[in-house]
Amino acid sequence: MRRLAIITTTALVAVLAGVTIFAISYPVTSARFPAFEMTYEDTSFTADTRHTVVYHLVYENDRNWNQAWVSSTTDDGTGTRTTTNTERIYGPSSSPSGYHVPGPWWLVDEQGYIGRGQLLSHAIVTSEKLGPDKSDDGRAYRVVTITRAGEQTEMRFDAATGIPVRYELRFWGEVVSRHTVTSLVLANGRRIR
Repeated sequence: MRRLAIITTTALVAVLAGVTIFAISYPVTSARFPAFEMTYEDTSFTADTRHTVVYHLVYENDRNWNQAWVSSTTDDGTGTRTTTNTERIYGPSSSPSGYHVPGPWWLVDEQGYIGRGQLLSHAIVTSEKLGPDKSDDGRAYRVVTITRAGEQTEMRFDAATGIPVRYELRFWGEVVSRHTVTSLVLANGRRIR
């Protein structure tokens, strides 16, 4: 259990360092995705605890978006505790240099994610198309995997819109963090998930 706790701590430090670098270097554009409304779960796993936070994100473009915290659930083996709220936690912002990251730090397009992986030393970046016949939910995805030492991240992007719908971080084969979109509706009313 101690090894998993060390792995989890190391993973979080690595992710936060990567997020900081990405947030500083990401240029503001009008929109990378079509406007949408999304609900997603951010789950972290430790030796004996599973913690899930649910967020709601409304994205119009990179300058106009809002994200709210909906609920938080912790299961530590002794019971499950849930807290609910609709507190707005993030919104549009920009620094004098014109850089910011809309919504969650993982809301990146496929080329941006591939580029991020190519900046890491000794990383192997693979990209593949997963057809509807090979996915577990009958939808087509672009899957990008970045592997480096014992760390592996994988992102799935909706093939039609490019919107990320799943992110997973694994250390030595064990999942320590997962972001999963549970609901995704485009502004035109088309339901993706």
